[in-house]
Parts: sequence; structure tokens; C-alpha cells
Amino acid sequence: MPGSEYNGHLGVLRFDFPGYGGAVLRPVDWEEWFATFDERGLEFRYQDQRADGSRSNFNRLESPPDRS
Repeated sequence: MPGSEYNGHLGVLRFDFPGYGGAVLRPVDWEEWFATFDERGLEFRYQDQRADGSRSNFNRLESPPDRS
């Protein structure tokens, strides 16, 4: 997400679903995207379909719960 970078590192990670509009995103290669994902220990949550059975593209990246 442009403008969310800090110390030269990627900030907010998002997926671009063509045709859905939304924020203007800056493309990054998968290697950089996954390196950031792994470094932050993120978890990927997604929904395959809505309650009405239609296809969904809902997803979010979450930090795992603090288990200390």
C-alpha cells in the first residue's frame, strides 16, 4: 500500500483483485511480498463463499495472537 512503507520496508500488504476497484496499490514481486509476510509472522484468513453461496474474495492478513 503506497505511503505505508517504513525504514525502506513494505508497509501494509494487500492483494489486487482486478475489477474490484479500491485503493491504488504498488506492485511488488512475490519474493518481497512473502519475505515480508514471513518476517512479520502473518496469518492469511479468507472466505471462499458468502452465506448465500456466491463467490467471495474477502481476505485479511493478521498478526497471530500473542501467546505469552
